[in-house]
Amino acid sequence: MRPIPILAAIACCSLALCAEIPLSEGFESDEATLVAGGWRLGEGCSIEGNGARVGEGCLKVESVGVGRRYAEVFLPVESGRFYAAECFVRCEGIRATPESGRSRGAVIFLQFADAKKGWVGGGSFPEGLQGTQDWTLRKVPYTRRIPAGVAHIQLLLGVEGEGVAWFDEVKVHEIETWDGVTAVEPAGEAEVAVRLPVLSWSTEDRLSGGTVELSQSPQFPAGETQVIECAENRCRPPEPLAVGRWYWRVSAAAGGGVLPPGPTASFTVAADAPVWPVSIEPAWQWSDDPRPVLEALVTPAEAEVEVTAAINGEPAETVDSRDGRFRFRPTLDLPAGIHEVTITARGPGGRAATETGIFCSKQPGSRVAIRDDKILLVDGEPFFPLGAYRDPSDSLDDFSGLLEAGFNLTHNYAFENHRDEDVPPETARDYLRAAHAAGLKVFMGFNRTRIDQRAYTSLQRRAAELMDEPGLLAWYMIDEPAARGIPVPALERLNRALHAVDPFHPTSIVYCVPSAFEAYAPCSDIVWNDPYPVPSRPVTMVEEWAQGAMAATLPGQPYWAVLQGHDIRYWKDYEGAVDRFGPVSRPTPQETRCMAYLALCNGAKGLVWYWGPNSTYHIQSDAPEVWRGICDTVQELRALSPWLVAGETEKDALQVPEPLRAWTRESDGKRVVALVNVSEEPVEADVDLSAFGVGEVTDRSSGEKTAVEDGRLKGRLEGLGVRLVEWEG
Repeated sequence: MRPIPILAAIACCSLALCAEIPLSEGFESDEATLVAGGWRLGEGCSIEGNGARVGEGCLKVESVGVGRRYAEVFLPVESGRFYAAECFVRCEGIRATPESGRSRGAVIFLQFADAKKGWVGGGSFPEGLQGTQDWTLRKVPYTRRIPAGVAHIQLLLGVEGEGVAWFDEVKVHEIETWDGVTAVEPAGEAEVAVRLPVLSWSTEDRLSGGTVELSQSPQFPAGETQVIECAENRCRPPEPLAVGRWYWRVSAAAGGGVLPPGPTASFTVAADAPVWPVSIEPAWQWSDDPRPVLEALVTPAEAEVEVTAAINGEPAETVDSRDGRFRFRPTLDLPAGIHEVTITARGPGGRAATETGIFCSKQPGSRVAIRDDKILLVDGEPFFPLGAYRDPSDSLDDFSGLLEAGFNLTHNYAFENHRDEDVPPETARDYLRAAHAAGLKVFMGFNRTRIDQRAYTSLQRRAAELMDEPGLLAWYMIDEPAARGIPVPALERLNRALHAVDPFHPTSIVYCVPSAFEAYAPCSDIVWNDPYPVPSRPVTMVEEWAQGAMAATLPGQPYWAVLQGHDIRYWKDYEGAVDRFGPVSRPTPQETRCMAYLALCNGAKGLVWYWGPNSTYHIQSDAPEVWRGICDTVQELRALSPWLVAGETEKDALQVPEPLRAWTRESDGKRVVALVNVSEEPVEADVDLSAFGVGEVTDRSSGEKTAVEDGRLKGRLEGLGVRLVEWEG
């Protein structure tokens, strides 16, 4: 049997040397796996002597009733570099199954790993082959730039779903450029007639935004290269370009990471080119002044332009215009409300640029702020959010399930689904009022089509229309932007636009790619992420992601945890999953409670549960045990509200031995301590409480009293168990 060649990365080469890893020699039994020459062949994986594309053998992966099967090998890589992979794949009968969750077919993946070959968030996971197909070349055309802390790529070949696949001629190599980026304009050594030409490009993948390098040297030397972060697949230089030849290339953006640069293009700036075009960005803020002075930024400042403005179609009075700042005000008092502002800059040769924005002078329905310790304040009162992405009814006017559970915050995806027309503002207003009447706050989303279009004025208008509703708590800008390919600059611009009309309600975004936490943190006021460990990973995934988010947040920026209320195995085929696994029972009540308190132990200032829509399964009727666990946990946390919003002190840093975690606060002279066992096995807890001088504690669940002897609290904690105790003073 012939070996599968693997190209190992060499730091000094753009193409690597070939290091062959034989699959036909040195097999050793290792429980249900085979290990050969660095390859680990999982159950269902084998080397087949017949049927190879070329040579004498290939890898065969068979998945029946299990969901996922992989063979894997770890390859050393260097941070700061890019890699690609390819192989030929043949498959028979590949189809989706409930066990696999997301069934991507016969796949080739590149997963990041650390120096000890431990999992690191990030990598490349393209869709694979489905059905029955003859040998087909499949590629991972690029990785993102390998981040610090990643020392290996874990190459995975396998099947997600059910069926059989064969893999042959596998290659992994380092790359310097990616040919999936194409310069559209200017290209082909064109001559441009302005000093600030628009640069535009297209990509093979649906990627939006990226990083442009622009230099008068084709080598793009440091110190002589402009680097431009772009929110769309077009941009222009931040400063007027000198006359002469210029070179440019694009590193497309995906998931908060930088991809390999595309091919270099070039153009020439004509000798008589003027400083044009100009960029206009509204820079005003909310005001209830009937004749406010508004400001817009016009760049570059040295452009020779005449700037005018109109408010609601009426010419505005210019206050002053210098150094790129244009200030103006209405000629008559404005009533409280929503006003459309248009700014126009006219330049040489009849050129003109126009930008619109919304000015809002309405009073807010509530004023939400963030306390120094990252706790929310609603009209000055502390508020700890216990939220859910939907009522179990999936209805806009039924909140009975949320009220049964004890939630104080909710949401509905009806306002976010992709569509050409927005849900009418009256519908959104009715929803907010109904939620408020039920005693619930809302985190409100936006039409995703408008976000994809970068329709900032439209999004501003929606925020201005609803900011006076008392049911509104926060703006929910987008789900998982890194996975959706929405770049950082686009969300930063949206964040500024929303705050311009509504500075009274914070913005929030949820992230599902740990490697993107730091890059996206400046895009919103509150950082969320959504670790979903059940059933494939330990509950400590919640802790890992919380710690990653806390490390990425800005000073004073809260972190909220999105907790798992669903079982992904039932989403693709509910009836099939019931046949295989029985009724939905995960996360168990014990897992639900453990994950909630684990998030608190790691700094979460808000907890929001996600379960699927009724098109997957109904959380109350199809997963009653799961629903009971959520209800019990939320009601218990609601009873802890005074402690959840209490200010943190030095005594709250309670040290406990592994595998325990602890959270504690004091309110009105009473201290509460939560002890969490992150192990699935029972433990005998021995916790030092001597710093508190307490002699006896009361269990909040049972009322049972326990003596604290010699300053130590002892007792048994079941696997994934949580114990809540309290005492006076």
